[in-house]
Amino acid sequence: MQRNCQLIRVLNIIYDFLKSHSPKTVAMLSAEHRVHTKTIRRDLKAIEASKFTLKKETKDHNSEYSIEETFYHN
Repeated sequence: MQRNCQLIRVLNIIYDFLKSHSPKTVAMLSAEHRVHTKTIRRDLKAIEASKFTLKKETKDHNSEYSIEETFYHN
C-alpha cells in the first residue's frame, strides 16, 4: 500500500507542475501533500530518475522546483 501512495503522490506532483507552470518549494509540496520534507525530496529524485527534467531555482535560500520548459515543446 505504501508504494501505491508514493506513486499516486509522485503523479500528483507531476500533474501539479504541468498544470500550474509555477515553481514550488519542498516546503510547499510537503504541506500540500501532507508528508515530511524528506518524503518530498525522495519523490523529486524519483521524478528526476524518470523522463522529466526538473528545473531548480534558488531564491532567498529556498529552492523552487518546476518541470523544465523543454518538456512542453517535445
